Amino acid sequence: MIALILMAIRPRAHLKALSDEELMVRFQDNEVAAFEEILVRFERRLFGYILRFVRDEATAQDLVQETFMRVIKSKATYRPTGAFGGFIFRIARNLALSLLRERHSHRQISLEQPTANQSWSFLDLIEGDSLDGFEHINLQRTRHKLEAAIATLKENQREIFLLRQFGELKFREISELLEVPMPTVRSRMYYALNHIRRALADELKALPGFAEAG
Repeated sequence: MIALILMAIRPRAHLKALSDEELMVRFQDNEVAAFEEILVRFERRLFGYILRFVRDEATAQDLVQETFMRVIKSKATYRPTGAFGGFIFRIARNLALSLLRERHSHRQISLEQPTANQSWSFLDLIEGDSLDGFEHINLQRTRHKLEAAIATLKENQREIFLLRQFGELKFREISELLEVPMPTVRSRMYYALNHIRRALADELKALPGFAEAG
């Protein structure tokens, strides 16, 4: 049994140290295990990012699968000229926005719109990952305040915040994806974080060593 497990794990072990771009090049050379490693690295991140747009888990999962299908279809034409993270999130972003435009023709869609019977939240989806200083907050108590703060961000700030937190993209990758200068990306992220910190001011003040900037 152990031998079988080792045989199942070993094919991808040598791929762990490769960059995303190198994995895609390996996939172009018909190394299927390279695509499996890409899937492992990006599936959760894509799901969390898309979910904040479409607000429906089944739809988000469908778009994640469609994103990977688009990656497979681009196998022959892909060129590692930029960050692969930007490449795959651009596909996901376009699919999500296309769906929202389609829905908009039937009814008004807003990212600020509450989701009925929602039992999970933004913080649930990050599964304990650091949120730029928010990791020590009582997540249950601040959940609704944080959701509301994110929903009231300006659209261009919210998208960068979600790409950074859910997509785990670097600022350079976000800049390339959105075709926005790097200083603008950093500035919008700065204002997004300040907005959220102000919304959670009471909770933050309760943290040891917290001093309100002013």
